[in-house]
Amino acid sequence: EKKRLYGDCTVIYTTGSELGFDYLRNNLITNIEEKRKQDYYYAIADEIDSLFIDECTNPLIISQRAQGENVISPAEYQLATKLANSLIEKKDYKVDKKENDVWLTAKGIKKSEKFWQLDNLFSFRNHRYNFLLHNALKAKHFYHKDIEYIVDQEEQKLVLIDALTGRLVPNRVYSSGIHQAIESKENLPVSTKSKTIATITYQNFFRLFDKLSGMTGTAKSEAEEFRQVYGMEVITIPPYRKLIRKDRNDLIFWDKENKYKAIIKLIKKNSQTKKRPILIGSPSVEISEYLSSLLVKEKIFHYKLNAVNHQQEAEIVAQAGQLGAITISTNMAGRGTDIVLSEESRKAGGLLVIGVERNTARRIDNQLRGRSGRQGDPGESRFYVSLEDELIKNFGVKEQVGKIFSQKQLKELFRRPLSGKIFNYLISEPQETLRNVQASNRQYHLNYDLLINRQRQFIYNYRNKLLGTDDLAKMIKKKNKKAKGEIVPIEQEYLKARLVKEIDNFWSEYLESLNRIRTLVNARVYLPQEPQEAFF
Repeated sequence: EKKRLYGDCTVIYTTGSELGFDYLRNNLITNIEEKRKQDYYYAIADEIDSLFIDECTNPLIISQRAQGENVISPAEYQLATKLANSLIEKKDYKVDKKENDVWLTAKGIKKSEKFWQLDNLFSFRNHRYNFLLHNALKAKHFYHKDIEYIVDQEEQKLVLIDALTGRLVPNRVYSSGIHQAIESKENLPVSTKSKTIATITYQNFFRLFDKLSGMTGTAKSEAEEFRQVYGMEVITIPPYRKLIRKDRNDLIFWDKENKYKAIIKLIKKNSQTKKRPILIGSPSVEISEYLSSLLVKEKIFHYKLNAVNHQQEAEIVAQAGQLGAITISTNMAGRGTDIVLSEESRKAGGLLVIGVERNTARRIDNQLRGRSGRQGDPGESRFYVSLEDELIKNFGVKEQVGKIFSQKQLKELFRRPLSGKIFNYLISEPQETLRNVQASNRQYHLNYDLLINRQRQFIYNYRNKLLGTDDLAKMIKKKNKKAKGEIVPIEQEYLKARLVKEIDNFWSEYLESLNRIRTLVNARVYLPQEPQEAFF
């Protein structure tokens, strides 16, 4: 069916992941008759920033169950979790929340070597212990229940939450041993780490196309990256109908408690007066559940849409534009969701969007705002922010403000929420810093993958040449002058299949080795040489 599709159709409508996996699968075939003709002339990507920016460092991976003596056992993951829990932050290791990484101190290294009974944690022969501990610490600090994943107690397994859409992705797992480290942290059965047999990033896959284009409402801020990585210019097209939505300045509170009180107060007031439909955008399942509990206490009827409670999504979205409707949602009601207003709701002022926290990227904030005021409808948006929010807390803004003002001055300053352009830097600076860090990380990943991409192209071209030859003996003799004899036709196809399987096995082992080296080489952050220089 796929072969006929690619052979007969001029235009194919599909997802980026399906197209990428088809490319990988097409380069794993063992019989030339199974080979599909795949030409990459022109691609048009909808919501292009989601695919080319947000998802670009998530590699497409085809894997199989790992076997052999190098497979890490569940007991080893559990020991690493035990060690990670015994280490003390700042004393034994440091956490870089901007870069999402952890580094052992000299004391932490000594403790780890004593725990594992090693002479040198960073010796290549001890790479598995370094790998295990590094992942256990990352699982502890950067992967949180009801934010990055949920625990399915019935199935006793992790289910990941897509950070961009807020949806569950049951078939997705974290790579590089992170998934197993989280399972160990949550006291779940530790699954066997899979072995990568083929992989490619969206960055390199879409660079196979002769011409790329796409559309989205939130690409302008990433124009430079589109130009540098994909050779694409970002062009802004004015809306068909004039935007009349009112985007209010953020309200900035000292702490979360006062922020949530203000949100509940606004909702209660609206319920008693205009009864405008309200969409409350939450960054995580955890926060959406907490907000829901506050509304339940106030006996305010509302709809809740998140990764845990997603079965009635269509019905909830259909009701969200009705007069007086209150909907709490994660990013599930963000990009692409069309909330249709009733005539009564339009007259009441349209949809009011309340952002509970600023997201890590301003583009995601704009996607939430964009649920209101669509196609010339009236609407309003505002973000409620506190100095205890995750984004701002990671940059120590509250501590910095506390150093500038006395307690008396702070009390007076935050007697009412701060608002206005003069205070916007409290949010815009962390967001801009994080945007630059994320862009740098994407370039970092691309540099690694460009090396692998050149080698991948060589391997795939050689595979195709091997499968397509009519004279395997001649090809072997060309590579090995000592080879003698002929191959009878009946054996040729069998030998071809065996040879490409061996190539695939060696390529898979090479990918695993590169991944281990890449993990280990980051320890060189303490040395004058850049980690990437050491890797290359």
